Amino acid sequence: MFVIDRIEKNVAVCEQEDKSMISIPLAELPPDCKEGSCLERKENGVYVLLKEETAKRKKQMEERFLRLFQK
Repeated sequence: MFVIDRIEKNVAVCEQEDKSMISIPLAELPPDCKEGSCLERKENGVYVLLKEETAKRKKQMEERFLRLFQK
């Protein structure tokens, strides 16, 4: 799995599961990808947006943010 950390010009800089970073051309990604999107690369080389995983991670980050500022 990959998570888009940031988008720079025509590439998405993604964090891999081992915490290393990789650059993927935007042209190879689904059009609805954005920062924070979770992706999976299929055996045929096609990247797929993992909508449920993306939503789950977004919710976790929002909850952490709220906990930080409620103290």
